[in-house]
Amino acid sequence: MSATVILVIGGNEDTNKEAWAAKHLGDRDSLDLFGRQNDLGRAILETRKPTVVFLINSGPLAMNYVAENVPAILEDYITKLWTDTKNINYKFVIKYVSEINRRAERLHSNLFPQEKDNKSADKVKTSETEDLKTLLNLLDTSITDFVHSPIFRNLNVVNFQESQKAQKDLTLIIEISSAVKEKAGQLLKK
Repeated sequence: MSATVILVIGGNEDTNKEAWAAKHLGDRDSLDLFGRQNDLGRAILETRKPTVVFLINSGPLAMNYVAENVPAILEDYITKLWTDTKNINYKFVIKYVSEINRRAERLHSNLFPQEKDNKSADKVKTSETEDLKTLLNLLDTSITDFVHSPIFRNLNVVNFQESQKAQKDLTLIIEISSAVKEKAGQLLKK
């Protein structure tokens, strides 16, 4: 059995500040990943183990080699979407969750190839009053649960229950991202 690597890279507002005044300069002179993360990504990819990247970022990051050589990148920009209380760019939300959905589906087919494309009976149901921010929070939680799944800790041991839980978590990511896209589309039309 080939181990799958979940490579968590990126930064946060402490490593990706922007200048906002003459005395408060930004801390970065490039968009490259902070520190030696590009080197880490290259070293991991050179092992030829199946690799998925979970990108934590508070802004754009340059990671060309990694992006060109992994089958899936899950990006944690969700928190930024639902913490903005004044203006939500629904077009951006739709574009972003569509990309999450596409990558999660591809990851699902890579990690669980034996499964047919069956739609789960536990579909995420949204009501007219379902809050978009609540759905984005659910999506963020689902991605976090999946990335922290025990199946990625000990790759030499296959635990059926943990594998099923990871598969459910990934399916939930697909379903919630579809629900978010639908809800944002409804709100965009208003």
